[in-house]
Amino acid sequence: MLEQVLFFKLRFILICLSISIFTQMCNEKPESKITTTLLKLNIFSEMDTILLGEGKIINLSAEGIYSQKDKITISNNGVLSYTEYVEINIDTIVQSLNNKDITWISADQFVAQVSNGTILGISKGETNITGKIDSLLSNSIVVRVASGEPLLSINPPIFEVLFQSEGTISGWVVGGELDLTINDNIVNVSENGQFEEIVSLEAGVNDFIVIAKNIDELGLSVSKTKQILYLFFDDIVGNWEGETLTRPFSFNIYKLGDEYLIAGTMTIDLTFFGGEYIVENIAVLGLINSDGTIDAELSLSTSDFSVTGSLEGSFSNEGTAGGSFTLSVGMFGVSIAHSEQWTAVKQ
Repeated sequence: MLEQVLFFKLRFILICLSISIFTQMCNEKPESKITTTLLKLNIFSEMDTILLGEGKIINLSAEGIYSQKDKITISNNGVLSYTEYVEINIDTIVQSLNNKDITWISADQFVAQVSNGTILGISKGETNITGKIDSLLSNSIVVRVASGEPLLSINPPIFEVLFQSEGTISGWVVGGELDLTINDNIVNVSENGQFEEIVSLEAGVNDFIVIAKNIDELGLSVSKTKQILYLFFDDIVGNWEGETLTRPFSFNIYKLGDEYLIAGTMTIDLTFFGGEYIVENIAVLGLINSDGTIDAELSLSTSDFSVTGSLEGSFSNEGTAGGSFTLSVGMFGVSIAHSEQWTAVKQ
């Protein structure tokens, strides 16, 4: 009886020991290997375009976009067999970079120089700054440097047509200490040299003279002019006669309730199968938008062919308009695309 008890105890100990060894062999710790690859290099500042005075500095920042690959190896080492599994996870991560790890490049060293991400304005002009790590180039940042008189730019359009009593004049200026005025009224300039001013309009053409003047003994200055034509919608109501590149084009503008409609006809010349083909009476129908731009549809349908398209434009001066149109002509199972410019004068 004692021998049987000892036998069962010994058997139980051997079974537990085998289970412990097998568990350890089958659950080996996974091995992880992480590798990163730089995909993109971005350099940036608070401004899309950097404005500097001569001798002034500004610092850039940089970040890298990386592909991170995590290779995980899991081994199952059984008593009778050995199995290995490989799992790969790929993520995209963004990390800030040390400017000293980047090779900095100025396209024109005589305008601005750059070292460790710090740009120094040298002389008047414009240049581009880029960064490089190994063979990977970054995006480019424009740097404008002023010397002597300020550097002034007005955002386009320089001539604008509006159908409202207020307009906006914006742009940028760079230099030392300076005053900025629009028609002798002082305008605030942000720390990065940007400005935006709302101006009141009178009916007809409004001239705005923008002047940037240094506050020093020399008082050097620079000026730019912007024109805004203030029209009333009723000014455009009536008959308009014009032309495309080759054919007359006419339309009328009507007031219907609170909306202004454009309706007319167009004739075009096409080259079809090597010969001239004239398409007449193409209908023009659309709206004058709240900003005064023209948005119309073109259409014509007959038993032989069909025409669809769009026309857009604006009022470029008092009593004149212009724009472009694009259409598609379908005939004999063939479709032809056609685009042209147009102009018109109010009658």
